[in-house]
Amino acid sequence: SSSTLKQMWDAIVIGGGVVGCAVFRALSISGYKTLLIERNPHLVGGVSANNTGIACTYEDTDPSSLEFQLLKLGNSINEETYKELGLPYSPTGALYIAYNKTELETLKSLLKQRKEKGDNTSEIVDKEKLSTLSLSKVNPNALGALFIKKEITIEPWMLPISCASHGMDNGGEIKLSCNLKKATFINENKDKKNSSSYWDLETTNGSFKGKVVLNCTGLWVDEVENLIRPSPITIMPRRGDYVVFERFPNGWLPVPIGHCPTPTSRGVYIWQTLHGNIICGPTAESQQSKVNSPPTNESINSLISIARNSVPALLNANVIGSYSGLRPGTQKTDYHIEVLPEKNWVLVGGIRSTGVTGSLGIANYVLKLVETNFSNLKLLNQ
Repeated sequence: SSSTLKQMWDAIVIGGGVVGCAVFRALSISGYKTLLIERNPHLVGGVSANNTGIACTYEDTDPSSLEFQLLKLGNSINEETYKELGLPYSPTGALYIAYNKTELETLKSLLKQRKEKGDNTSEIVDKEKLSTLSLSKVNPNALGALFIKKEITIEPWMLPISCASHGMDNGGEIKLSCNLKKATFINENKDKKNSSSYWDLETTNGSFKGKVVLNCTGLWVDEVENLIRPSPITIMPRRGDYVVFERFPNGWLPVPIGHCPTPTSRGVYIWQTLHGNIICGPTAESQQSKVNSPPTNESINSLISIARNSVPALLNANVIGSYSGLRPGTQKTDYHIEVLPEKNWVLVGGIRSTGVTGSLGIANYVLKLVETNFSNLKLLNQ
């Protein structure tokens, strides 16, 4: 009916983190009448609220994975989009330090693997060259480092907020405090596939109707999915703790410093934010609960020790705070993006720890999935 159509959206994005906001922007600027609903009273209140703010590269992921594909796409458009959105960023690169011969050999092996995947800029930096990079603050016991030149330090909160703002500038709307309680798929004309079908979403702050629904709920993606079918993925949260040191002049630590990566983690970083603070983190610890909590004193003290050992100049620096974040890992080691064409539903999950880097690439990929799989839908803006 016409009254139903007046309340209908072309697309409803569930989840207001960095991925949800990027998908919301991509759909809105492409002409879709798009609504974003978020369970919290403000955007960027979950996984995306607590991260490193370093846009990494794709060459340390599996080339056969969807994550590799979308990080590569993200790397190709991120800087251009940051400029378009007026976002501050700094192409700092990142150094992964070796403190013994075994770690140095590991880094050399990683460089070889990266080159095989297309990285033609990274290099091994020896002990002498570290000082030429204005990194005299690095522990003098360092034997060398893997210098990955294409990593970018950004302001991680402003990226999703800018995407949300850009989406709203292009006709999108956002509703907050909308925890999804029930999702009902309605097909008013079963003879015409999908032509009259839509979702009726019942939330804690109203009900909304949409032709296509995109589940971008991060930690809660499996629970939202269970409302419509048995979820194909299970979220297995990984906790990361951080400590925050006082501000220093811009350029005090010009390149983020990491440790030699392991098969399960890229390890702890020490980096200077665009606001001048020095931060050390994250840890990587699996937990059952999806509820975040402050770092323990043990974790804080461990991170302070790591930071001061890696950068001795921090020995007398004040620690002014700490925070922690949860990453939405799954039982798989890849993104899980799936379209249900017969249900007008898209699952965007398992983004793990690379959401900031991959979000814009993910959004472009999801947009193409919508255009391809739901091209027979008569959109409301047409």
